[in-house]
Amino acid sequence: MVVIGADGDGNWHPKVLEALDYAGDWLRVNGEAIYATRPRPGQLWKEGDHIRFTRSKDKRTVYAISLNHWPGKELVLKTVAVEPGTEIHMLGCNESLTWRMDKRGLVIALPEALQAEANRPCKQAWAFKIQSCSAAK
Repeated sequence: MVVIGADGDGNWHPKVLEALDYAGDWLRVNGEAIYATRPRPGQLWKEGDHIRFTRSKDKRTVYAISLNHWPGKELVLKTVAVEPGTEIHMLGCNESLTWRMDKRGLVIALPEALQAEANRPCKQAWAFKIQSCSAAK
């Protein structure tokens, strides 16, 4: 168990403050994928070691969170099927992402600009908002 708090003199360790700031920064970008969401049913809450999912209460939005592994030029999701007209965004970016369905599943293209680490909205655990998809259940 990890306890976060001040020491006996009321001082916070700088590393604790740094971690709390980092968590707050991440939640400002990605909190939508966490707060007021639900797990996908059964084993659909994850794909492999690097992807975790949440969904909106109304089941119209799935959030795919790529944990500590930047997906590269495309993110492939095997358990998410989408309908024509589905909108996909990376949280923290205004640009709509292009996608296609192929034999591997849902393939989301990640823009060249995001390949540079400095251009990403956060340092890890990038969240993708997939609206109006049929696999949100």
